[in-house]
Amino acid sequence: MFSPTHLETARAAALSRWGQPYAGFASGHDRRTSDQGLLTLLYGGLEHAANYHWLNAGRRLIDKTYIDMLWHVQGLTDLRSVRPEQIAAALDPFIIDVIRPAWRDLPYLADSERLEISISWVEQMAGRCFGSVYSEAAASRLLFFLVPMLPVFNQSRGHHMALDKVGHRP
Repeated sequence: MFSPTHLETARAAALSRWGQPYAGFASGHDRRTSDQGLLTLLYGGLEHAANYHWLNAGRRLIDKTYIDMLWHVQGLTDLRSVRPEQIAAALDPFIIDVIRPAWRDLPYLADSERLEISISWVEQMAGRCFGSVYSEAAASRLLFFLVPMLPVFNQSRGHHMALDKVGHRP
């Protein structure tokens, strides 16, 4: 399948992305653009919202700046049919209607249940937040950082991993 050299190269790249700021955003030194920083901003934002009854003092639950950062880091700027402010605005009702009711139980669900939720939420997010079911790559990347306890793949165009309902390649 993959050689040890390929796996070590992928591991080194993942470790670098984890802690290093993304050089292609602003000055290239913003630590929030590392994978660790993005996870802190997005998942941390949901965790914070959950601890405060899903309220954020009248502001968006996930700020448009964080979405803009994610889009740059993940190379999604060419998918800009929807601006970061529009995504953030559409994300609030998605979080409240879809994620909030399941939030407390997500870590305790069976793997098969989390897989089904992942598939459903990527499809729903693509339609509700991006206006097209063809935006599953963007939805999967956003959901990957928002809800890391789900088996969501950080997929890109051309790198889609097809899984059946129980998580096996068909």
